[in-house]
Amino acid sequence: MKLSFPTCLLAGALLASLTWNLARWRIAAAPGSAGCAEAAARADLDLADPARRARVEQLLRECDARCGRDDARAATLSRELFDLLRVEAVDAAAVRAKAAELGALRSGAVTASAEAMLALRAELAAGDFGRVLDACCGGSCSGGTCGSCAAR
Repeated sequence: MKLSFPTCLLAGALLASLTWNLARWRIAAAPGSAGCAEAAARADLDLADPARRARVEQLLRECDARCGRDDARAATLSRELFDLLRVEAVDAAAVRAKAAELGALRSGAVTASAEAMLALRAELAAGDFGRVLDACCGGSCSGGTCGSCAAR
């Protein structure tokens, strides 16, 4: 079977997608990675104000829930994309549409994560915010394999 340039590009996108999902699965399966809300509860945060603590905890719970939904949907879309590429007669339009759907989901997740982090940052001092990120990401919050929907 001769592969066209667009098919090779889509195969590369699929590989990147599968790598992203594998990284997410490994982090989710790691001991003690129940979510940012639980991880932040163990962080030493300076939240004497009960109302502020409640807002921070709510933001983290909402982010964890959204991440779980987005991750499950991304895994499904990745499998569907892979299935579309496995067939003998590849439907390029269907593959492109599925790739676009997966890309839109990921783009939306990055945007939602940024908004969630801005809301969280508005509630926390810089040091506390850093401790929350470290608790969520295991200290890997350099942008690569971290903690919120964008890259956890």
